[in-house]
Amino acid sequence: MTLTDFIITILKNNHGDYKDLRRRIYSFYSDDKIPNDAVVRNTLSRLKRNGVISHNNNMWEITGEGKELMINEGRGLKNFFPKKSVKTKEGSQTLILFDIPENERYKRDWLRSELIGLGYEMIQRSVWYGPKLPKKFLQYIIEEKIYNFMHIFNVKKELLKK
Repeated sequence: MTLTDFIITILKNNHGDYKDLRRRIYSFYSDDKIPNDAVVRNTLSRLKRNGVISHNNNMWEITGEGKELMINEGRGLKNFFPKKSVKTKEGSQTLILFDIPENERYKRDWLRSELIGLGYEMIQRSVWYGPKLPKKFLQYIIEEKIYNFMHIFNVKKELLKK
């Protein structure tokens, strides 16, 4: 997934300030491939100039034209990002492992961006740890036939006591 695709995917249903965008970008890319600030700012500027995103009141958001672009490229998958930051109950966490085939790469990239938006942390590219998944999200991944490529575990993190 290109940086442009990733930014559009993030902003599809949620606006965000630059700091929030950078946080999501850092958690998506591996350490050796994180784009520097100049690349991110140039990409945002180009997308704004092309009418795909807009910048109002310090917030970046996708325009109607940007949403159409995603649908026309076959990436019209639904987004489930929460509007507020996710708060989890102590000890109630989920571990997700997935292996989505290369010919459905856009679904894999979509899933990663959604997990970031839902407050998940990447352990490895296809192993994520975070809060309980919303029921609507689970229903959607079943409908989109993504669930068949996933293993979802409820886990409890316990600290070792000396």
